[in-house]
Amino acid sequence: MEAQQPVTYQTFGPKNGSSTSANVVTSGECTGKIGSCQCSRDAGLSETFAEKVNVSDISIQSSICSLEKNESFRSLQLDLSLLNDNVKLAGIPKVAPSRVSFVDVDAKTTPLDRERAITHPPPYVKPHPPFAIYSAPVVSVRELTKPGALKRVFHFEIDVSDYPLPPNELWMVGGSFGLMAPNSNTNVDRLIQLLHSTTDMDAPVIMKTTSGRWPTIWEEDMARELLVTRRELLTWASDFMSIAPKKQLLCLMAQHAQDESEKRVLRFLCSRLGQRAFCHLRGDLNVSLIDLLEAFPSVRLPLDHLLSVLPQLMPRWYSLSNDPASSNGILEFAVTIVEIEKPDHSLRNGVATGYLKSIAEKFLAGERDLCLPMFRGLHRNPFATQFTSDGPMCLIGAGVGVAPFRGFIQRRLMNATCAGKVWVFHGCRNQELDELYQGEWDKPSSRSGSCSPASAARPPELETETEEDVVKLENTKDDGPNHLVVESRSKSHAYVQDELRRKSDIVWSVLSHPNGRIYLCGAKQGFLKGVEDALIDICMKHGGMTKSEAACQLVAWQNPLSLKFVKEIW
Repeated sequence: MEAQQPVTYQTFGPKNGSSTSANVVTSGECTGKIGSCQCSRDAGLSETFAEKVNVSDISIQSSICSLEKNESFRSLQLDLSLLNDNVKLAGIPKVAPSRVSFVDVDAKTTPLDRERAITHPPPYVKPHPPFAIYSAPVVSVRELTKPGALKRVFHFEIDVSDYPLPPNELWMVGGSFGLMAPNSNTNVDRLIQLLHSTTDMDAPVIMKTTSGRWPTIWEEDMARELLVTRRELLTWASDFMSIAPKKQLLCLMAQHAQDESEKRVLRFLCSRLGQRAFCHLRGDLNVSLIDLLEAFPSVRLPLDHLLSVLPQLMPRWYSLSNDPASSNGILEFAVTIVEIEKPDHSLRNGVATGYLKSIAEKFLAGERDLCLPMFRGLHRNPFATQFTSDGPMCLIGAGVGVAPFRGFIQRRLMNATCAGKVWVFHGCRNQELDELYQGEWDKPSSRSGSCSPASAARPPELETETEEDVVKLENTKDDGPNHLVVESRSKSHAYVQDELRRKSDIVWSVLSHPNGRIYLCGAKQGFLKGVEDALIDICMKHGGMTKSEAACQLVAWQNPLSLKFVKEIW
């Protein structure tokens, strides 16, 4: 066993903690791009120290062969060809000292509400200080997609009529709210098992931190003493499932690996020589801490030090799919259940969507005493601050990205004086399975207490014999501004951007109108560029612009002084 190294603090990893890519140290052995991981020097880091590894009598490659017997290790598919008996490992960062410690207390004199801790985060978790997280009762859940759809989408309705809104603040159409989703009990139990700790994880203890905001999320950077349980910290405050591992975590694992072969591999992954393998591990595998501990079973991580290097479990944001002003204290939203491929090619759900899936399944099975831990936030997202219900508009969304536009149209239907047509371009894989809010676009909120305008017609019967990729709604020529009908349905596979080009005259009529606006909602990768390229082509075709002029015009339309092109992307 190698002696533990003295500790100093250096950080390695992505500049944006929510990203799956990493900015890490370059070396002569690794240059360029590997998967989604960019290998480059982070200018904010100090130099690492070099370390030489004594060669064991046992061949390193023989040791690796023994590790390959572990299916979890084998699923990582690590390239360890550079790790040999004469290797010298340099550039291994030192492990930062622990910022967390625990002090036992008498459980009889310091009771905690354990039942509430299962469904509601502890009071120190405050993503929107000074406001506490609110438990919003779930009043309705339905599945929007049909059996056989590639991805499942659920519609939720939650009651916020008693939410303590600050003075002069409202729930806004186009707004979003934060969901403080916990790690699942299954994952927490599995992690505790892999830590091999004999400590009572449910016993109350005083946790002391030397610095930082953790575990409060956004309160002051300071030392803290909090009454906690270790389990609630793993459940509500630490992200060990969704963020790719950094070198600090791997170095800590190496420090506490009891098997020499596992220690060697972990140290290799932390070194410059192992940069390529580290990039693969971090960028290509969707690996979690649980996956790593299953792959390196001799590691015995101390919980206090582990909590010091794990990232904060952050809230997830969901866009409203209704107009809160007409919904009597009810917020509605839609969520796509995310499935993530693990290194062994099995699937797991995302932290928040897995939590929402479990709530949905309980509700649909008849359980009713269900709540979501949520908070309003600032409502400063583009749709909340830049939506206006007047004038013609094109609403462009892919998949669940179309959900916020349901609230836009509900607001439009409640305003009998607004003029101009509305088109919704909805990209989906299969009309019969994936179309969201089918038949609901011309209806105001079912909880508004008002009826649909007299001029509003119901959509014609949907075609069920053809697959649909784009749904388009518009005013008919002779009806009032609130008249919404399904215009046509694509009978061939097409991308949203292709449909925009086919309807370029409609899109240009909106762009060229003084009060016309285009709203876009969807994934940044692929969808955004395709739509922007289509809008540039439309400007060139109908506006007589060159490509560079059209690109500049598109940028100008996103200026807050113009607000002609408003987008929310993820």
